[in-house]
Amino acid sequence: MCRIAGFWDFSAQAAYPLEETIVSMRDSLTYGGPDDAGFFIDKARRLAFGHRRLSIIDLSSQGRQPMSVDDGDISITFNGEIYNFALIRRELEELGIRFRSASDTEVLLQAYREWGLDFIGRWRGMWAFALWNRRRQELILCRDRVGVKPLFWYFRGGLFIFGSELKAFHRHPGFRGEIEREALPFYFQYGYIPTPMSIFKNTYKLEPGYFLIVDRTGKIRKEKYWDIEDHFRRGAAERSRWLSRTDDEVADELEEILTEGFKLRMVSDVPVGIFLSGGVDSSLLAALLRKGNSTPLKTFTIGFREESHNEAVWARKVADHLGTEHTEFTCTPRDANFQGSSFLNTRLSSDHFPAPERIRRTPTVISSSGWENFSNPSP
Repeated sequence: MCRIAGFWDFSAQAAYPLEETIVSMRDSLTYGGPDDAGFFIDKARRLAFGHRRLSIIDLSSQGRQPMSVDDGDISITFNGEIYNFALIRRELEELGIRFRSASDTEVLLQAYREWGLDFIGRWRGMWAFALWNRRRQELILCRDRVGVKPLFWYFRGGLFIFGSELKAFHRHPGFRGEIEREALPFYFQYGYIPTPMSIFKNTYKLEPGYFLIVDRTGKIRKEKYWDIEDHFRRGAAERSRWLSRTDDEVADELEEILTEGFKLRMVSDVPVGIFLSGGVDSSLLAALLRKGNSTPLKTFTIGFREESHNEAVWARKVADHLGTEHTEFTCTPRDANFQGSSFLNTRLSSDHFPAPERIRRTPTVISSSGWENFSNPSP
């Protein structure tokens, strides 16, 4: 995954250098985006975006971020991947829009330019992004439907900060970083801090399925664009059809849906592998991707020195059974430190580890965390 960070400072007293600050924030996240780096600054509004890039789609400089259209009137810093971007691109091209890159980021920008915030309903993917509309003097943050990609924000004393990780916030001179005592009981009792809270005061996680919009006066509003309950209410007739089918019929259709979804996620301009834990989710993913594929699948497992927490042995059994090209590495306390507050609970996530060299040679590695967020989400 890439990393994003930025700020919008409304305070008249602020006197720090914008470029030095955004570059410092951005580069605190280098390990998450080692391929390229960029920044965007609107000096008149004291607004800045930073981006660390992990190149997956369009490896050329044309895919560099932050990215702008209309001479900087609309700019974005984007972390994620849009799986059906090629389909949306064709729709936009039929409307006469021309593209200068092959990236999904530019498609997202042009979709917003054409359809406004309604464009988000067309996307299939995972994302966290910040979008600046200079004409409207409006900053828009958005997180994907089930919260695969993290996005934090802070607002105090006229200073708004956002980022993929809280590490970047500490590089801004205006960030206070005071512990939110009300969050501590949740962490110690349940092992996580529930959304939208975080460990710091005036600092929050943006909820999955939400926009957050900041206007020129510093007023903040949030809008929910997707809710799983609404999805199921609209699908009452579809549920009735499923309930009338046999177990085998449901299993066959579910396999078709999963296979189609996995194929979309394999679109990449770099080699693709998967994280394999040996559990049901990742094992099913590996089996479906291996099915009908003559090329050996690359699988990766994170193990632990403590046997009571080490599932690598089960992953090894699945890898042997499927005949994958398997790699294991052992997690150390230093590796766990890279998680910071990007995780919701005490269970470590493969999504946020600094990748060892063998994994870096496979820049795109799929995990089952999105399915886990959907099927068993943390609050």
